Amino acid sequence: MSKRIDLDASVLRDLYCGKGYSLREVSKILNVHKSIIHRNLKRFNIPIRDRNEAYQFAKEKGVLNATRARGAQNPHWKGGRKHCKDGYVDVIYPKDYPFERNHRTYIREHILIWELAHNQKMPKGWNIHHLNGIKDDNRIENLLGLPAKEHGERGMGKHYKKRIVDLEKRIKILEQSLRDNQLIFMG
Repeated sequence: MSKRIDLDASVLRDLYCGKGYSLREVSKILNVHKSIIHRNLKRFNIPIRDRNEAYQFAKEKGVLNATRARGAQNPHWKGGRKHCKDGYVDVIYPKDYPFERNHRTYIREHILIWELAHNQKMPKGWNIHHLNGIKDDNRIENLLGLPAKEHGERGMGKHYKKRIVDLEKRIKILEQSLRDNQLIFMG
C-alpha cells in the first residue's frame, strides 16, 4: 500500500506561484514525483497552469526548452506539413475546417484539398487518386475522387482516357496560340 505524501501548502504556493517554478522543478526541489505535486496543488486549490501559461513562464524565465515549444513557437516548425514515408503529405487540420474531423491532428493533404474544392467530406469507401501518380502533387487538377472499387487498375482506364483527351485539347490550343503568336491564359 502506498503512503500518502502531504506537502505544506505555503511552501507549495511559494515555489509554484511565487517563484514561478514548474511542476517538474518543484518536484525536484521537494524530492517527490511530479504527480504528488499535481495532486497537492489540486488539494490546496492552487490553480494549475495550462500549457500556454507554462510556456510563457518558461519564456520569461529564459529557460525555454525548444523541444517543448509546440507549433509555430518551436524553432523546428515546418509549417504544419510533413512528408510521410509512403510518399504522401500530412498537414495539420486547419482551424476553419468545415467538416467533422477525426481524432487525429493531421489529415492527408490530398484529402483536405479535394474536400475543400468539392465542398463535401470524402464519402466512405472512396479514394483520392493522383492522376500523374506523384503522391505529393496535390494540385486539384491532379486529384480524382472515386469509389474504391473503381480505383483499381482496371477501373482507372476511363479516367485516364478522359484526362488524355483533355490534355490533348489543351496542347492543341497552346500550339495554335504559339503559331498565331498570341498570348493566352489557361485556367
